[in-house]
Amino acid sequence: MAVVIAQTGGIMNATELKYLLPRSARQRLRNTQRWTQSRPSRTREQRDAMLASSALTQSEKDLLRRVPSVISYQDQMYRGNGEHYFKVGLSAIDNINKSLQAAQLTDVRDVLDLPCGYGRVLRFLVQRFPGARIYAGELMPDALRFCAKNFGAVPLQSAYDLSELTFDRQFDLIWCGSLITHLEEQRARDLIGCFARNLKVGGVVVFTTHGDHVAAQVTEQPDFYGLRRTEIPELVKSYHEVGFGYLEYPGWRGYGVSLTSPDWIRAQVAAEGGLREVYFAAQGWDRTSDVFGFVKEAP
Repeated sequence: MAVVIAQTGGIMNATELKYLLPRSARQRLRNTQRWTQSRPSRTREQRDAMLASSALTQSEKDLLRRVPSVISYQDQMYRGNGEHYFKVGLSAIDNINKSLQAAQLTDVRDVLDLPCGYGRVLRFLVQRFPGARIYAGELMPDALRFCAKNFGAVPLQSAYDLSELTFDRQFDLIWCGSLITHLEEQRARDLIGCFARNLKVGGVVVFTTHGDHVAAQVTEQPDFYGLRRTEIPELVKSYHEVGFGYLEYPGWRGYGVSLTSPDWIRAQVAAEGGLREVYFAAQGWDRTSDVFGFVKEAP
C-alpha cells in the first residue's frame, strides 16, 4: 500500500490520505470506485458464480437465475460483494415465504417494498410474485427511477413524516427491511401505524429490527457504523433497561441506529391494534436482524 510521510514525521496510509482531499474530490473518488465495482459484467459474473456453486438450494437457484444482476453504483448496500448482496435478497424472500405461510395468505396481488432503496430485495419480489403489482416506496427519487426502469416497479414517493404516510391503495404484502433499525422512538411507532393503515385486511407486513445480536455487536466491534464510541454504552444500557435504544449517526439528523427488543415491538403493535403476530425469527435476516411478520385483522 502506498504511504506518505506526514509533516509530523508519522506514516499515513492511503485510506487516511484520502481524507486530506476536498469533500467534492472524495465524493468523485467514491463514485468512481462504486462505478467500477458495479459494472454489469462484474455483477453478472458474481451472480452466475453463485448459481454454479453448491451453497444454494435448487429453489433458491431457480429464483436467483431470473433476478436481474444490474446494480446501481449509487447503491450503498452493495460494496463489491455480489454473493452477500444477492444472499440478502434470498434471505428476505425466505422470511416472506414463511410469514405468508403462517398467515395462510396465498393470493398476493399488491406488494410494497418500503424503503426499496435501489432494489436489493425488490428485484427478488418481482420474480417471486410475477402476477402481482410491485410498488417501490422510497424517499430518494433516483432510487425510484432506477427500480421503475430496471425492475418494472410502480414508484411511490415516501415521506419523512411517517405518522401520516398513506398511499392511494392498500397492499397484500409490505416488506420493510432496515428502516425501524434506523429510527428514533416516535418515528418507529409511526412506522408501525403506517403498516396498519396501508395493509389490506388479511394482508401481511414483514419487517426487520435490531435485537440482542446487534446490541452485542455494537458493544464488541471497535467501529460500528461510525457511531461515537463514547455514546454506545448509553445506547446499549437503554436497550437493556427499557427495550429501546437509539443513537444518531454523527453528522446526520433523524437517522441512526436503533435497538428494539421483541417485547418493545410487540407492545407498540398491541398499542396500535389490528395486527396479529404470525412469525418471528431472531437473526432471521442475513443472520443479523430479527424478523417479524404480522397480519392485519378485520375490525
